[in-house]
Amino acid sequence: YEIYEKMIELAKENAAQNNVSDRTEFASGKAEALDWKEIETDLIIVDPPRAGLHPKVIKTLLEKEPNTIIYVSCNYHRLVQELTQLKEKYQVAELKALDLFPNTPHVEVVVKLAKSLNSSNIALSIDQNA
Repeated sequence: YEIYEKMIELAKENAAQNNVSDRTEFASGKAEALDWKEIETDLIIVDPPRAGLHPKVIKTLLEKEPNTIIYVSCNYHRLVQELTQLKEKYQVAELKALDLFPNTPHVEVVVKLAKSLNSSNIALSIDQNA
């Protein structure tokens, strides 16, 4: 789900160029309004606004349990809070911080989350004061 219709058009073009149109779906709207009941997927990409994921989306991610979640965050403080919730079933497989706005305190963080085999053994500790 994507709020901006133009992004849906571009995503469909990209999928066609990469020969994956038959394996991808795109729709316009808010993720929290999506009826997830009929959706089966191995991968979900989320790129929420600065306020973070809607609580309904976090709940749904934990219920649907895709194998992989790609989380793109423009608010790493909010990201830490949400990773704390998602660690129930996921572990951080990879994390990249991108300085897309030089000379500002803003950074984009891209996290690949993989479904945990044994999530009870995962410890998440991030120093937010660093």
